[in-house]
Amino acid sequence: MGWAYGIHKSDRFGEREIGYGVEAECDEPGCTTMIDRGLAYRCGGQDMSNPYGCGDFYCSDHLFVTERRPERCRRCCRYSKRKVAEIQERQARWSAALSARSGAAGDE
Repeated sequence: MGWAYGIHKSDRFGEREIGYGVEAECDEPGCTTMIDRGLAYRCGGQDMSNPYGCGDFYCSDHLFVTERRPERCRRCCRYSKRKVAEIQERQARWSAALSARSGAAGDE
């Protein structure tokens, strides 16, 4: 079974379309960043039975990677603003390092 399209029941949104073939805005209130509703953008990670996320879909600015749990939104992280800022800073460093690595690989 592919994840391009499906129907999912959400506590916040009711029944709606999901899958990497479904374009949508980030579920964070006020955010208009376009994403798809594939598993990579899902709060709680790729395991649909994961109890640590809400199952909604967020852009990379609103989905946090932690040491102990898979990707989660701000509400599910329950972190202080300072901790969220630390996670965002670390993610920015990782992204910069990956970009630098990709750029260096292209120079060869």
